[in-house]
Amino acid sequence: MSNTPTKRKFHDGPEVINGNNDQQEKKIKIDNQDVTKTSQETNTTLSAEEKKRLLKERLAKKVQESKKEIAAIIQSENKPLPTPITTTTSVTTQNIPTPTITQKEEKEDIKFNNEQDDANLEKEGEENKLFFDPRIKVSTDKKKRLNSFSFIKQGRYTKKGDKIRQQLLEDEIKKQQEANQLLKKTLGDETIETFIANEEVPDIEWWDKQIMKTEDEKEIISNIESSNIESILDTEYWSFIEHPVQIKTMIQSKENAILPIKPDLLLLTKERKKMRKQRREEIQREKTVRILNGLEPPPENKVKLSNIMRVIGTQAIIDPTKAILEVTKKIEERKKLHESQNEERKLTPEQRKEKEKEKLFRDAKDLHCSIYKVIDLSHPLFRTKVSKNATDLYGTGCIVFFNSMNLVVFEAGMKAQKKFKKLMLNRIDWENPPQSNVKETTNNTNQIEFPKPPAGTINSCHLVWEGPIHKQNFKGFHFEVCQIESQARKYLQECGTPHYWDLIKNFTNE
Repeated sequence: MSNTPTKRKFHDGPEVINGNNDQQEKKIKIDNQDVTKTSQETNTTLSAEEKKRLLKERLAKKVQESKKEIAAIIQSENKPLPTPITTTTSVTTQNIPTPTITQKEEKEDIKFNNEQDDANLEKEGEENKLFFDPRIKVSTDKKKRLNSFSFIKQGRYTKKGDKIRQQLLEDEIKKQQEANQLLKKTLGDETIETFIANEEVPDIEWWDKQIMKTEDEKEIISNIESSNIESILDTEYWSFIEHPVQIKTMIQSKENAILPIKPDLLLLTKERKKMRKQRREEIQREKTVRILNGLEPPPENKVKLSNIMRVIGTQAIIDPTKAILEVTKKIEERKKLHESQNEERKLTPEQRKEKEKEKLFRDAKDLHCSIYKVIDLSHPLFRTKVSKNATDLYGTGCIVFFNSMNLVVFEAGMKAQKKFKKLMLNRIDWENPPQSNVKETTNNTNQIEFPKPPAGTINSCHLVWEGPIHKQNFKGFHFEVCQIESQARKYLQECGTPHYWDLIKNFTNE
């Protein structure tokens, strides 16, 4: 037996092991043959018992040798494969595969391996059939791989559409020609032109005629123009048909102008400016479109003394005095138009009051409350100023009069609170009250006497607390005169605000 190893790829580990296994099986067969030969030779000389003993010993040796070889093969499987050697080396007993292999032999080995893999896969498929449900469909189709994008050329589908239209026209012409030939046979040799006429849109469709009382189209059209459709209809379902409302354009006439929608949420000044800019740009865009379409005349050039030469040009050089007079005249006209438009837009006193009232009511959605401590409110001017401003600002609250101090409560929105705060802390001079007239004192003798602080006390007003509240605790703005502290507490308890009295009582101006 030759010791030269079989030529294989140096990186195929499993194939090397299979080659070693084949060689070992051959060796075992040769040894068995030797054993049989020796046994035949010794049969003549030795006895039967000695023959049996010798055979047992030889077989035991062979078994041990085969075990050692199997152990060596298992160890070689776990070891890493040897690195490829470029230089020529002597052949060793470990059967290291030689890397010098031709391309043809490589291709043959690859084909052989692929055939083996296919055979193995077929065997596995046959085995797996036992473990899979045949009702389940397994798709064996391979997915197509897109190597690159396939872009459609411009005009591909338009050409297809043109071809289809051309084919339809040709078919229609053929039909027309066939009809003409039949007419020629009947009429004679008269020339008949082929023509294709588009169908006109009828005034009334066939599905609308079914619900009409009359079939006369003129009568129906006259009733539609005079908006008397219901008199012609012969159906009960007209009320269930939806009639879409015509949507109006953004720019409308002044008579039918819709007020802009005011969002409830508070917008930032930046966002408000952005919305205003977008709205104005859209209006200007529509105006330019109307001018381009000829629906509106273009505006005149705005001539001023500074741009007179650029706008008028040669006319200003020929007669400068006349040009200046025309320019000044146009400037005055523009000024008058501007002033007249401002006067038209001006609100009347009643409208202005209503507008302020709407603003205050809108602002009163977020309620705030402020509490003031005033030392002396016995002067009639102070009382009237406070009560009049509170009612004008559409606020609620009360004034609780007491000997040593007075409580002022005001409930309203933030805008009204700012105005009332300015009145109480800045506008009224509490230390220097004006002199009261004699007529007022004589007329007010029968009225309620308001308590006064002891003589020598300096009058002042202080803001005790201000902040948001959930609901109004008072209805309107009222006065409450209290001689005793318990009376004041009882009144505030009825309004659900007894803690207001504790706030002004414990307040100290540091």
